[in-house]
Amino acid sequence: MEEYGYDMKLLNGCIKSCYMQGDDIIEIASKKPMDSIKKQVKNIFSELIGAELVDETATSMTFRILVDPSKITPDSLMRRALTLTTTIQRDAIKSLVEKNLDLAAEVSSRGDEAVRLYRLMIRQLSLAVRNLGLAKELDLESVPDNLLRAVGARDMSRLAYHGVSIAKQALNLKGYDFDKTIMDDLMRMSNTVYDMQKQSYQAFFKEDFRLAYEVVKTMGKVCLLYTSPS
Repeated sequence: MEEYGYDMKLLNGCIKSCYMQGDDIIEIASKKPMDSIKKQVKNIFSELIGAELVDETATSMTFRILVDPSKITPDSLMRRALTLTTTIQRDAIKSLVEKNLDLAAEVSSRGDEAVRLYRLMIRQLSLAVRNLGLAKELDLESVPDNLLRAVGARDMSRLAYHGVSIAKQALNLKGYDFDKTIMDDLMRMSNTVYDMQKQSYQAFFKEDFRLAYEVVKTMGKVCLLYTSPS
């Protein structure tokens, strides 16, 4: 801990970086008792799928990542994340249009799970790069394909971030009345984007260039709703 000057933000970033790079054991140690920061350290690891505290002393904490990388494919994680992020976006807009504060709060909590899945996806891809046997077992031997998966994981993480941001705006705008026409256009735009998201990842998984091109063309419809509302 002395190396990080007991800076918890710095430690948070370092722990998550180690996790995403594929480290199986992460130890936090200090020259003096860590009682004042142990709860914060545990909270950081609670954001990482599979992280368990396996040893603890007055001056150290050791966590092991118990996820078996051979049992979880990045594509299965991407499909889970896709379902999660698309519903976050759809429900975030719905919470704003319908002024549903309970739904907005629930969407915000779902964003945390999307980030947890993103970190695990990157971890799996990192492990595959370092372990050719694992890469073969998971059918991840193509480096270009893995780069595309990493980009896809990043983009889904961004979708979740923006969805949560919309939900937070819904909470902040409590009591405001919006023009119904604007809300109707916003809902139409949301529905179009929702379909685009699903089709884009369908095109990705099936390597369907034609479908991917159709998704790109649909962006014109979204731009029209934005620039020329009803």
